[in-house]
Amino acid sequence: MIARRLVLKTFGQTAALGLPGLIAARGSSAQGLTSDTITLGSSLGLSGATAVGGQGHVAGIEAAFSEINRAGGINGRQVRFLYKDDGYNPKRSVENLTPMIEGGSVFALVSIVGTGANLAINPLVEKAGMPLVGPITGAESLRHAEQRFTFHIRPSYYNEVEYMVNQLAFMGMHDLAVVYLDNAFGKEILGYTKTAFAKTNTRAVAEIALAGDGRNAEDCAAQVLRSKAGAVILATTGAATTDFVLAIRRHVAGLPLVGLSLTFNDGKRLGKNTMGLASTLVFPPFRSKQFA
Repeated sequence: MIARRLVLKTFGQTAALGLPGLIAARGSSAQGLTSDTITLGSSLGLSGATAVGGQGHVAGIEAAFSEINRAGGINGRQVRFLYKDDGYNPKRSVENLTPMIEGGSVFALVSIVGTGANLAINPLVEKAGMPLVGPITGAESLRHAEQRFTFHIRPSYYNEVEYMVNQLAFMGMHDLAVVYLDNAFGKEILGYTKTAFAKTNTRAVAEIALAGDGRNAEDCAAQVLRSKAGAVILATTGAATTDFVLAIRRHVAGLPLVGLSLTFNDGKRLGKNTMGLASTLVFPPFRSKQFA
């Protein structure tokens, strides 16, 4: 990870300091890089279960690019953001990104959202030799040496889960329920919780699958209450998380619900129900020049 993070530390300066090297490596004829512009591409959920988080993510990226461009761009080139909605569906992610990669309409990819999406496009990224910087996933399955063109800027989900479990154990909470999203992301996080539990004096009193559309949120809440868990670890994200939180808060106000850094993303719907929620925070100050 250290070598990758050193790369990432300078990636934001790439066009100013190291762009010629990337041009030589990838060719200068791509439409994603012209004498006036650099185009970076992405696919993320702007509709469906992760719409709120996806829309906020786009707004943040566009604000950052606008700031860069107002300051003169990168080596005189304006940074453009080409993105498409995949509805948090890996199949649509591939459909969105294949023409970008194969057609050369982007110079690199940034912030692809979701474990499933990143796993699905990884073969395309490796084949094309196209950098993918800052995928929005902490999955260990995307952190292997042979994945040469994916550069992470965040800890793994296991790091987050381990910290959560250790903190709950320190607070005297040893009987925990795990509510996980019923997809590749949620099941991978569930596996991490089992590893973390084995290293501490904690146990899972319930492992409960939450549907991606939240349709079984009430049933999941009932299962948690029957388990008499002292706290709940949420291996979830998107609208289903909010559905579950609202369901369980209709029955009990004080039960601690602890999630990953991307679990809670709809404060408007949660409203006063944010009390008792906690999540990990993985990003350093955005102006920091150091990477842990």
